[in-house]
Amino acid sequence: MWETEKPEGPTPSLPDVSDVPGPCFLGRYAHSLDEKRRVSLPKVFRDELGEGTSLYLIPAFDPCLWVFTEPRFAEFKKRISKMQEPGFGTGDSKVRAFRREIFSRCAKVTLDKQGRVALPPELCKGVGIDKEVVFLGVDERIELWSPRAEEVKDDPDRLWRLSRELIG
Repeated sequence: MWETEKPEGPTPSLPDVSDVPGPCFLGRYAHSLDEKRRVSLPKVFRDELGEGTSLYLIPAFDPCLWVFTEPRFAEFKKRISKMQEPGFGTGDSKVRAFRREIFSRCAKVTLDKQGRVALPPELCKGVGIDKEVVFLGVDERIELWSPRAEEVKDDPDRLWRLSRELIG
């Protein structure tokens, strides 16, 4: 799922849930995992969420994990379900395989009293997170990255290059 080869045909995309009300996550923070694979959510994110909040970790197409709040995950799930055929049945085999890959790799985690979450080892392994994690606030979601990933390395010209490619 995290391979760099792109399939032929239209570019697949996960459902956008930016229209669902909820916190706006901003910023970039690096944290270490403890021996039990727990990591503290950045304080600015915890302030948006509150103690005891459930979060959903979802594998993304980039080598990272998306983190959604419960209302946004519910909407994400609903929009993924719409990919099935509207009539009787479970839909196309590719849609079933896609749903299977997404939901079988998801995890529900809850913030403890210290604002930590335990990251499942299989999800971390899939995106290269080992002893450290980089949190990126990306508006409606949080992304968890390995600090070794090219996408999160400091590159002052990256924004300029991306804006030139996308905007012109």
